[in-house]
Amino acid sequence: MIAAPRDWFPNPATTSCLRVRGNSMSPLIQDGYILGVDYSQSDQMLLNGKIVIAWHKDRGLTNGVSS
Repeated sequence: MIAAPRDWFPNPATTSCLRVRGNSMSPLIQDGYILGVDYSQSDQMLLNGKIVIAWHKDRGLTNGVSS
C-alpha cells in the first residue's frame, strides 16, 4: 500500500503500482521508481500526449509517450 493524495489516483479501483526497471524513459522516469498506473482508460484519443504503459502477451510491459 502506498499513501498518496487522492487527486493523484482518481480511479483507485483500477490503479496498480509498478516498479520501473531500466532507463528507457530517463531522465523523466528512472530505474527503481514506483509508478501508479490507471488502467481504466483505453481511449487512444484521450491518451494522446500522455505517458502510457502497454502490455503485450509475448513481450510483457513497455512504456512510452502516446501520439
